[in-house]
Order: sequence, then structure tokens, then C-alpha cells
Amino acid sequence: ITPGGGIMRKIFAARENIANIITAGLPGNYTAILEAMLFNQRNNLEPETKKLFLNSGIIHLFSVSGMHVGIAAIIIFAILRPLPWRVKNLAAIAAISIYVIMCGAQPPAVRAAIMIGIYILSQLCGAKIQPLSAIALAASILLVFNPRNLFDLGFQFSFTVTAILLIFARNQKIIR
Repeated sequence: ITPGGGIMRKIFAARENIANIITAGLPGNYTAILEAMLFNQRNNLEPETKKLFLNSGIIHLFSVSGMHVGIAAIIIFAILRPLPWRVKNLAAIAAISIYVIMCGAQPPAVRAAIMIGIYILSQLCGAKIQPLSAIALAASILLVFNPRNLFDLGFQFSFTVTAILLIFARNQKIIR
């Protein structure tokens, strides 16, 4: 997703403002690393920093993933806690969606946002959705918008690992 006009431009401007607030007072390279980790913005990273992360095998820290979206969701819910239950949940869906757009809407982040949204909407409707059904619905939604995702290794890896974690959690009685 690129900053075009209207709302997208405002979302990307908000990302820049948030990044500036978070990184205020940090040296340039630390700012670039934090922006890459929080918002998937690697354009300010120095080439040697990228190379160090690549050679050490931790370059994936610069890819916003489902874990990032989950952490963002926890922070968002904490901020929205004083609001009434229904308003808080609907505002959380909007805020999580905006965060994912800010980060470039990569399939793993979109998957996590869709799954969180499905969970929240099911709670609002008083329904119970199975986690594996949520991941299947998330995959279907992403594939409707971009069928080529099916052949993307990141897409396959994200959904496969998430499904395995959900199956493991269910078998360990962590989730039902």
C-alpha cells in the first residue's frame, strides 16, 4: 500500500507523527531500527545495519507480523479500556486496521488483523467462532483480494504456522 490521496495520505502522515514521537531523542540509526521494527519502514536503515541484521539471521525483526499486530492490539485495548464495551471493540477494529495499513498491509499482518476482527465481531454478536474457522476465513478473504497470495511463501508460512499453533493450543487445552 502506498500513500495515494485522501485517507491513505492521512494514515501515512499519522505513522510519521507516531514514529517521531516514539523515536524523539534517539540517535538516527536507532530511530531507523525502531521504525523498521514497528512500522515495516526500512528505507532509513543504513546498508551496513541491514547487512548486520541479515548476517545475524534476525532480519525478520523488520517484518511486521501477526505478533506485532497482536502486541498492537493489546496496547490499543489498554488505551481504549475506559470506553464502553461495544464502542471499545469497534474502535479497536478500526485502530488495528489502521495500524496494519500503516505497516504496508503485508499478508501476515492482515491475517492477524482479520482474525482479531473476526474474534471481536463474534463477541459483539454473541457468537462463538472456532479459531481454525477464523484462520480459514482470513485466508479466504486475502485470496479473494489477491489469488496470487496462494503461491507466496510468506503467505503459506504465516497461515501454516498459525494453524499449527492453534491446533497445538487446542490440543493442550490452552484454547477451546
